[in-house]
Amino acid sequence: MSTKLLNISPWKLLFSEEEFKNSANSGIAEIVYKKASEDYKNETSGSERQSLLLLKNVYNQQGSLFKNIQVPFSDGHKVLNIVTDLKRSLRNAL
Repeated sequence: MSTKLLNISPWKLLFSEEEFKNSANSGIAEIVYKKASEDYKNETSGSERQSLLLLKNVYNQQGSLFKNIQVPFSDGHKVLNIVTDLKRSLRNAL
């Protein structure tokens, strides 16, 4: 495995160059996988909280105007818009 991984990692260094050179590939892969999984969970939970706050705000302020709401989901490249019942979505989320 190349030390180039140390230079392209979006996280702070998870290990020193010496540890990197002396570790097995599976050990490095496990460390990087755990960090990536942790960051993904943190990011998605933040998005979930923001979405719930937005839905609550729309329902409380304009709930009588809207029955359905369109929620966009994206992987960073493509967007999929899901239409869902506003009241039912909030009830299921809480």
